[in-house]
Amino acid sequence: MKSERQIHFLEKMRKDEFYEDVVFKEGKDYLKIFMSNWAVKLQRHKKINRNTTIKKFKDLLIPLGEVEFPIVIDYVFSRRGILDLSFSDSDGKGYYIMANICDYNKLNTYIVGRRNSQIEPLIDRDFTLEITTEKIDLIETGILRLKEDGTNSDGAVNLYYNNKNNTTEAELSSYKFNRTIKIQYPTMSLEFDKKVEEFLFNSNEEHWYYYNVCPILKWITEMLEENVSSISIKAEVGKEVCSEIEVVNGIVHKYTKTEIVNEGEMHTIKVIFAKNLNEFLEENK
Repeated sequence: MKSERQIHFLEKMRKDEFYEDVVFKEGKDYLKIFMSNWAVKLQRHKKINRNTTIKKFKDLLIPLGEVEFPIVIDYVFSRRGILDLSFSDSDGKGYYIMANICDYNKLNTYIVGRRNSQIEPLIDRDFTLEITTEKIDLIETGILRLKEDGTNSDGAVNLYYNNKNNTTEAELSSYKFNRTIKIQYPTMSLEFDKKVEEFLFNSNEEHWYYYNVCPILKWITEMLEENVSSISIKAEVGKEVCSEIEVVNGIVHKYTKTEIVNEGEMHTIKVIFAKNLNEFLEENK
């Protein structure tokens, strides 16, 4: 049974033409009920008024900057507060949306993704967005490379955006070998992030990067040029830190690397100092 508040939102959405530029093949009722429930919970638990950030359904998709309207809803399923939806935009690009309004911690976030799209063949990319009282922010992007047969390959890159500190963390994870590389740098642009993403995927093929991340520091400082300020890079194998560099305001404070003596012996060297970044790079050519 619908609550009075839910009925209110359903009627208001109808009057406001909430589904402008949306064409339904199926699932219209599923989506309407889910969206009215979501609106009620956002207002009640997160103090988010629908009239500020989500005036139209398409407002959920505009932050991506790539969806062309109108869109066609191809499939909708909603059960127990979980939304599973797929749609195509006017260019024929296929997307999916996932949201969970039963988990309080995830109530104001949702995922929009595309897999093996004409934009990026053999890539599964998803965007996690956060609804605030003022706007919708991109807070995470997940990228997975696909094999020619469409199955997942080893290695994924996640980009985490800290909008308060204006920093981005890129994380490469190799599931097959249980190892990760994390790079935190000043937030730049989506184009810059794609260069970092590509570099990390290529790094997954070069296992020695995990034992000495200095070449990664050299690469990213060259890319950042005068924007270099604070950067941290950490590589772990089996949850153990094998190499790490920490740069704060142009000063290197920590440098850890691992030297492989033979198959059964490795030496980890950790140095703590305060050295100018350019001086450090010159010494570690």
